[in-house]
Amino acid sequence: MKRYPACQVVCKLILVFFLYVAAQGAGCAWANVDGPQTITPPAGPAAEENSFVAVVRDVGPSVVSIRAERVLEGLQLPDGEEGIDEENLRQFLEELLRRKTSPGKRTGIREASGLIVTSDGYVLTNYHVVADAIRVVVQLHDGSVFDGKVAGSDSKTDLALVRIKADGLKVPRLGDSERIEPGEWAIAIGSPYGFEKSVTLGVISAKSRPGFGMSSLGELIQTDASINPGNSGGPLVNIKGEVIGINSIVVRPGQGIGFAIPINLVKRVVHDLIEQGKVLRSWVGLGLQDLTPDLKRYFGLKGPGALVRQVVKKGPADMAGLKPGDVIVAVEGKQAANTQFVINTIQEKRIGQTVDVEGIRNGKGFTAAITTTDEEKFQSGRIRVTTSEERRPFGLAVRTITPGIAQKVGRPDLEGVVITRVEMGSPAHAASLMADDVVVLVNGRRVKDDKDYLAVLKKAEPEIGVLMMIDRLGTTFFVVLRDE
Repeated sequence: MKRYPACQVVCKLILVFFLYVAAQGAGCAWANVDGPQTITPPAGPAAEENSFVAVVRDVGPSVVSIRAERVLEGLQLPDGEEGIDEENLRQFLEELLRRKTSPGKRTGIREASGLIVTSDGYVLTNYHVVADAIRVVVQLHDGSVFDGKVAGSDSKTDLALVRIKADGLKVPRLGDSERIEPGEWAIAIGSPYGFEKSVTLGVISAKSRPGFGMSSLGELIQTDASINPGNSGGPLVNIKGEVIGINSIVVRPGQGIGFAIPINLVKRVVHDLIEQGKVLRSWVGLGLQDLTPDLKRYFGLKGPGALVRQVVKKGPADMAGLKPGDVIVAVEGKQAANTQFVINTIQEKRIGQTVDVEGIRNGKGFTAAITTTDEEKFQSGRIRVTTSEERRPFGLAVRTITPGIAQKVGRPDLEGVVITRVEMGSPAHAASLMADDVVVLVNGRRVKDDKDYLAVLKKAEPEIGVLMMIDRLGTTFFVVLRDE
């Protein structure tokens, strides 16, 4: 028989004793299931699972479903169309005009989501959801239904407010989108494809993505939480139950790629829409571009910055002395990480406030103080778009898309003319055209500026009809305009 030292025997006996005590304690916990229990909240994955449930219960009553009715007229290009043969299109248009036919009108429905932002009936959704709506219906979490009225909208950020006659509504907690980080939990709540109260889960994939023409500030939150058509206008929520964004863009070819408007931007827009009825933006008349490695080498720069590529004549930046070719390296004492930082910092200012910039010109540093202004008022004082009847055939006032406008909407290659005004009761109004729509083709001919646009219209016969291809937020469709 093998013998063990006494110390080893004692150690083993002590170990066996503690294992026995532990087993008895565990057995007691299961044995007294009929008696009163003290439940300790689980830690780790189980706690996170319970948190998801709590978040949905807390935020869910603030999420609504929206049905927006609109009038459709013209030929809608099918989804997924990647290109158009202009010769075939020209022949098709000529035949359509020769027959003097016009596609009929029909009613379409957009199903989307929204978020209650005030207890007395203001509901936030996307601009593209209600932009051309003839009726808006809002359904609350409890199933009650209200007719809504668009109380304010902002196409540049794709946000709109709908007012319903209700009170005592539950308003969610709003977070800080500047403090989110990639990898954090993200929960999307909404009505994709009409499936109300749907919840999808993912993470923050990135926090500063380009706006794809949907946001004038150009910074969106990217998430892999499933966002589908119908989620538009609904909230993106963190694990604390705070709204950090408003879902806006779906990338249909992608898998797990969706975008939300940061809540910090949303807060500013909602405040202005409620208080002013429109969004007041500070503007200085600068066109900027990011510095590539080649540009940095050329200018002899090691750090980041934003290159001035355009200065609007007699605009605030021009009056402050900035010139094309200047490199802005700091704004308000903070390093200019990129063009978006410069734009954001400027637009955080109120109209009439001063923005201090530091720049480099010909290898030497300089400073400038730029006083912001209201772009809309500045442009209306410079550009005549409504006094000439020649510029308003079919009730449309248009303007050439400049590089500055194209950059603002996040589509640098965009060309054509943008609609600046639609007269009430005009053929254009009857066709549901709206400001910020882009006219791409007129009677099969691509128009590059307002002179080109007017030249094509002079050759047309208005009583027969003019067929236009319209680009609205990246989606193209046709309308026929005819003088009645």
